Amino acid sequence: MKHIRSIINICLAASIALLSSCLGEDSDCTPVTREVTMLLRCDINTTGADVFATVVEYVDLYVYDDAGALQHNARLTKEQLAATNYIHKMALPEGNYTLVAWMNTSDEFEVSETEKLSTARLKLKPENGGVVKANTQPIYHGSRALTVNEETGIVVINMMKNTNYINVTTNFDRPLPTSVNLHAYIAGTNGHYTFENNYPGGSPVYTYMPQPAKTRVAYPFAFTTQRLMVDDDLHLVIIKQETGKADEQLADIALTPTIMRNPLYNEQQDLDKHDTYELEFTLEHNGDEDTWAVVGIRVDDWTWSSSGTGL
Repeated sequence: MKHIRSIINICLAASIALLSSCLGEDSDCTPVTREVTMLLRCDINTTGADVFATVVEYVDLYVYDDAGALQHNARLTKEQLAATNYIHKMALPEGNYTLVAWMNTSDEFEVSETEKLSTARLKLKPENGGVVKANTQPIYHGSRALTVNEETGIVVINMMKNTNYINVTTNFDRPLPTSVNLHAYIAGTNGHYTFENNYPGGSPVYTYMPQPAKTRVAYPFAFTTQRLMVDDDLHLVIIKQETGKADEQLADIALTPTIMRNPLYNEQQDLDKHDTYELEFTLEHNGDEDTWAVVGIRVDDWTWSSSGTGL
């Protein structure tokens, strides 16, 4: 019994000594908290100019620890950020973190399951049947890994625009009858994002509708979509509707690969810098079959035609 009691006393003494050392000034048991200075920028664009001050309304900031658990989140308003020259300070224990920021997410968007980085999502809320109206609020995303220690300097989060504008014009080689109407849409799953700004599996299909302003020869359509990615599934469809006739599909193209035929767009970062694209379709009429064929596609200043590489 004496032997057992001695062992217990030794264990108690060791526990007390360990606890005392954790409470000491030089203890490694209590994480050291440090002030982190974060600078917000927005220069991922074609000019390289920082436009953050001109576009920000508010920023929703999320801080995740090394295990992917949410440690801190805050909404930073334009007024708050302007008062500190767009710098935000926060206290964090030493360690590894992931910072995620979404800017200007209006009621058209839904953020969910933010307690874990792996499950956090931002989703564009579609209307009936997954239809998205034109001109949704432009939103921006930024993220970076962060190690907090005594050497941590100013932490920069660079915001990237997630909203794109696709202006499509269809030109016909002759005026169309007044009974003709042109219908166009863009469909794909690019309205649903992880907090790393990628598409999660099982995303819903969104149908982006344009704001048409037609003439009898050229039909322009203005679309507002979300982020274009090199491996996305967006399709642009143009349909001719005429009273008394079956609908005729004039075009069904993979949107992003078509845009990237322009040598200006070679990789993802090229798409991320641009937010507006001009597409123009040239169509010729086949009188024998009363059908239309696309004989040319222009993407900004680049043209792909049947007389060149073919369609």
